Amino acid sequence: MQHKYPRAQSTPFLRGFLLALLAVMGCTTNTQQTKQTVHSKLASASNKRRYRIPIKQGLHISRGPQQAPIQIIEYLNPTHKQSRQIASLRPAIWRSFPGMVRWEVRLAPSIEKDRGYLYARALLAAHRYDSFWPYLQKLFLYKGDLNEAALFQIAEDIGLSRQHFELFLQFVPFKIWIEQDMRSQMAFGTQGEPALFVNGVLQNPPYTRKKILHAAKEALQDASHLLEQGTPTHLIYNNLIKEGIPLQFARGFPESVKPRRYIHLPFEVTEGIPFRGTGDAPIQIVEFSDFTCVPCRGAFLALEKLLARYPRYIRFYFKYYPIGIHAEGTRAAEAAAAAQAQRKFWDMYKILFQKQPRLLRGELLTLAREVGIDADWLSAELDRHSFLRRVRINAFQGRRLGIRGVPTIFLNGRQLLQPQSYEYIERVLREELWKKGIVLPSASTPLASR
Repeated sequence: MQHKYPRAQSTPFLRGFLLALLAVMGCTTNTQQTKQTVHSKLASASNKRRYRIPIKQGLHISRGPQQAPIQIIEYLNPTHKQSRQIASLRPAIWRSFPGMVRWEVRLAPSIEKDRGYLYARALLAAHRYDSFWPYLQKLFLYKGDLNEAALFQIAEDIGLSRQHFELFLQFVPFKIWIEQDMRSQMAFGTQGEPALFVNGVLQNPPYTRKKILHAAKEALQDASHLLEQGTPTHLIYNNLIKEGIPLQFARGFPESVKPRRYIHLPFEVTEGIPFRGTGDAPIQIVEFSDFTCVPCRGAFLALEKLLARYPRYIRFYFKYYPIGIHAEGTRAAEAAAAAQAQRKFWDMYKILFQKQPRLLRGELLTLAREVGIDADWLSAELDRHSFLRRVRINAFQGRRLGIRGVPTIFLNGRQLLQPQSYEYIERVLREELWKKGIVLPSASTPLASR
């Protein structure tokens, strides 16, 4: 059952509530004794592992008033049993401290070990429709293999549209969100392990009801003492953590979670253009390239090798992006578009890259003849620029995406920086497959027959 929270109380009301609660708990309100209590609290706080971990502003997964005196930050790994233990404790915390708790969740799956990253993306897709908490509850209660079909079924069970949920499961910015959470978790020395902070104090497992309720009670006392000193409600948390341990961000993050550029490719970018591979392949590669570009030939060779090794996993699209350095660049792109009209695009695509030196010598029509295209017909179409509009549309779409040179490759929205290296593209492909919940055997194991 989903709990409803009141709006954040005004400062006078919250101060009165906390002081009354403090009196019930047996704490004095004498000024001198209060100062002594504050000093003793600060002394005891030195024995706690309190971190200077800021709360998120704007878009975030949280429940409870923004200025609540108890701020709980959880790093959640959807496949870890300790995250399930924490989930079982939330109702007790909310019942014991109604309106006094803000619970923020950050997603921190293990790196390349399980489907945790896929489940994290599913949770964000549910969060997009304000259904994070019921979806998480169903996820933890699900019995059986948690594959993509199961994730869709859970979405339908809580009343979400399967089509909309599936679209947001592929939403590129969610990758950035998860990887930022994973990097922030590494700043305090853990990765993939659930972590719980109560007003900045790191709680050690095992997570029991008694331990977390006690931590919340101490957090409320700390907040009450600061409030008595005149600290504004919205500054209580910042004052509590300002003397905490600063987060130490590592210089070398694992490749899977390094900061990088993801781009959401609109549907029109791939609409009506030839592709290779199956329509439901988990990896989509879109390449903007020029047939007369020498580095583009290197990318072609790397992609051909990749498509041969991972045929079931890749859907590959090619986009024309002549850069104008060679006179034959635009004509070659027009010729390939004409070959597409003749259902011979991929034959033309291969021969233009394979025999690029001949293309640069002006043997375009000869190469077209070798793949079975009538040279006279093609020459007339090129003279009329019958397919120039299609080439220009491709180039215009590339400029809108910020492309400045070729080859430019997008692999599931991730822009590759060294697209001529087969090893680099393969590593990125395997990382993105992991993010889809697919963990492959070692790179040396043949996959074509799998």
